[in-house]
Amino acid sequence: MRKLALLCTAFILCALLAVAQQKLVTGRVVDEKGEPVPFASIKEKTGRRGTTADENGKFSFKANTGDVLTINSVGYSGQDVTVTGGIMNLTLTKTSEALTEVTITTALNIKRKADNLSYAIQGIKGDKLTTTRLTDVNTALAGKIAGVQVRSQSGAKLGSASSVRLRGATTLSDLNPLYVLDGTPINPVDVNPDDIEDLQVLKGPAATALYGQRAEGGVIMITSKKGKNRPGIGVDITSTYEVDKVGLLPRYQNDYSGGSWLGANTAGSEFQKYTWDASMPAEWKALDGKYYHLYNDDASWGPRMTGQEYIPWYAWYPNTKYSYKTAKLTPQPNNIRDFWNGNGAGQFINNAAISKGGDNYSFRMSYTNINQKGLLPSTSRQKNYVSTNASYDLNSHFTAGINFNYTNEVINGEFDDTYGNNSSGGFSQWFHRDLDMSILKEFRGYRTPDGVLPSWNLNDGNGINGLPSANASSFLRPNYWFDHYAYFDNIHNTNNRNRIAGDVNLTYKINSHFKIAGYLRRNSITTDNEGRVPFVLEQSNDGSSAESLSATNATRPIKSTYQTTYTFASEQNYEILGTYNQRFGNFNVDFNLGANDLQVVNKGIYNSTRGGLTIPNLFALSNSVSTLAYSNNRFYNERRSFYGRGTINYADIAVVDFSLRNDISSTLPQANNSYYYPSVGLSLVLSKFVTPALPFVSFAK
Repeated sequence: MRKLALLCTAFILCALLAVAQQKLVTGRVVDEKGEPVPFASIKEKTGRRGTTADENGKFSFKANTGDVLTINSVGYSGQDVTVTGGIMNLTLTKTSEALTEVTITTALNIKRKADNLSYAIQGIKGDKLTTTRLTDVNTALAGKIAGVQVRSQSGAKLGSASSVRLRGATTLSDLNPLYVLDGTPINPVDVNPDDIEDLQVLKGPAATALYGQRAEGGVIMITSKKGKNRPGIGVDITSTYEVDKVGLLPRYQNDYSGGSWLGANTAGSEFQKYTWDASMPAEWKALDGKYYHLYNDDASWGPRMTGQEYIPWYAWYPNTKYSYKTAKLTPQPNNIRDFWNGNGAGQFINNAAISKGGDNYSFRMSYTNINQKGLLPSTSRQKNYVSTNASYDLNSHFTAGINFNYTNEVINGEFDDTYGNNSSGGFSQWFHRDLDMSILKEFRGYRTPDGVLPSWNLNDGNGINGLPSANASSFLRPNYWFDHYAYFDNIHNTNNRNRIAGDVNLTYKINSHFKIAGYLRRNSITTDNEGRVPFVLEQSNDGSSAESLSATNATRPIKSTYQTTYTFASEQNYEILGTYNQRFGNFNVDFNLGANDLQVVNKGIYNSTRGGLTIPNLFALSNSVSTLAYSNNRFYNERRSFYGRGTINYADIAVVDFSLRNDISSTLPQANNSYYYPSVGLSLVLSKFVTPALPFVSFAK
């Protein structure tokens, strides 16, 4: 009995000694440049135990001093190392067959190996998006990813992003993809291409099921640049100036001048002869007996242009170098191109970033400024991006992180692109082909003795039988159109928007197989817009002719106006995500289980004067002639979600993916407010079997 007790005691002591010899080994797997090697395999050389590094190359593993560990990763030479201490930083060397992209970002910001996914996904590195610096991430995507349709906006419409179609036109109204920046949904206009490390496009339903209905148009996953482990502090500075010029324009006729073929009396499309009489201003006598085309008709089917003498529109205005002088009627084939290209349009893009990284931390801060002058006269945009991201390992179990993005944008000008707008809305339909844009530009600051803005579209006063009126004040008013430059100089619209987006997060690594992370994400935007129409536009407007257009164009007749719009929108996500990963021989299992509470708030208020301003150019709502036009809205929505996904991987050959998401929405009837999004996928990597027999096949799946 005593021998048995001694034997048991010895056995327990040996077991305790063995346990005491085991220690928690933590470390990081990197390549020769210090970049992390994601998902590297760490296994005991003589045992069955093992683990997998995370997407940042970090790992933790219980081992005994003197144990030999084997580290492997696709595209790198394997390495055996002996455990000597609690911290091990390992360096792997790339082979000549190394893959250029080992991991990609999938739904919920989960990093996966690119070669064994069971659904369609394609990505691009951030430096490919900024080869030619574009401030719109959607435009930067054009032609770079298969199947992505980019529909660009006009460069004249400052602040408007291009739209992207990933799955074709699947509904009557187009579906936009969901953009996710470091796990936080965001508007693409507030994504700074200078901050993008890589971008992944998730097209298929299996790839996007974890985002539910919001991802019915696909998902674009964006990962921002992080601080890298390198000596000293990284400093990156870039500066670019771009000149904007109009590209394609319609082909315009250059045979017929302004006016109408109907003409006066029986003159047809010929000139009208001006005959002075004593009721007219004495200065006009200098033009007696000269010819002109109809000014009040804004079409361009008047006399054929052959260089003949005529009275141009600007000859009627007093006190200029052109007053009461004739000119040669010649076509201006480039007048519309001159309008777009004559405003000095272009933009400065400046970026500065600092970054630093170490074994247990990373930090990066970036600032980008855009100063843009638009193609349209008196239009401009100023935009500022500030972004910061940081992570820090508090100890071997806890990691804290923050992602912060702030965008401020101020846009000045009018960018109306509907029918009858004062630029493109008239150039292709209501415009005279003999107009010289340089003279229009000269007249942008001109005022008649009555304080009226000039116009090439003079108010003849009698429709198609128009004659210069003896009342100069009436004749010299715009009929339909102002001088384009003068109009844009006097329209004052300012749109100010501020967006804050990002998250704070904390990850608890329980052991080498299981971790749990919590996120507080917020994306909020405020807009403060102000519009002012000065009295000079109301004063210059011809009420009789413009009134007839009021049914189709709400801007006519023009009234001096003051309007303000304020909106606020926020999206707040409370998110928790658990991760389990473990290798069992040739099998590797990877599971995620999470929940999210989404709270959405939208509210806004719009106010505008009506009927003009009581006191000219006093821009205040209380100065409205009539009762204010206003609207107010408030909206609240909450959606609670539960989701999970899993991957079973056999030797990186056969991979099964599955996921399930359940949403519970506050906007649906309580008895029927829950719905599900399941998905399942299978992939087989056949390269190991095919390549030996067919060496020209580098990868088959």
